[in-house]
Amino acid sequence: AGRGGMGVVGADDAAERLTELILAACSEVVGPELSRQVLALPKERARASPKASAGGADYRCHAPVTVFRKLDAMTRASHDATGADAPEPPAPPTEPGTMRASRRPDGAIDVVVVSALGVARHRTYADATQIADAVIEAMDPRALSELVADVRVELPPPDAPRGGSGGAGRPDHPAARL
Repeated sequence: AGRGGMGVVGADDAAERLTELILAACSEVVGPELSRQVLALPKERARASPKASAGGADYRCHAPVTVFRKLDAMTRASHDATGADAPEPPAPPTEPGTMRASRRPDGAIDVVVVSALGVARHRTYADATQIADAVIEAMDPRALSELVADVRVELPPPDAPRGGSGGAGRPDHPAARL
């Protein structure tokens, strides 16, 4: 038995298993390299929620927000490097497990991920909630149901501050959590 979070024996094990499911699903959504990079950070892994004892979620995961921020930074850096107003997106990747991200004129991020079988999947994300929704959809439902009864994407409160330096209060960076 692990150190139980929130007084529950085995909670650490459940959080680790949930993180593994999130990693597998996130790898389908944005590719394995970015997924591993983000979920290697302790604060991005599934963890017991401090609101669990008050009837809130048992676990939280901030990884979709960080994934979106990293995609945002990657696409801004490539846009800034070209200096173009509407750069041509690079050619889609062809190697299994690879990912390419590019920014659309409307600010959304196009992501192309090549599956292990060589199939390119094209998706567009306007914000972190869309990435969180895609991760939830990609999760193995049977394995997920063994750990949790309900999964939700948490939006920031309507009165959350907007603007600033790109934090969770920005309209394109809602506080999405699994």
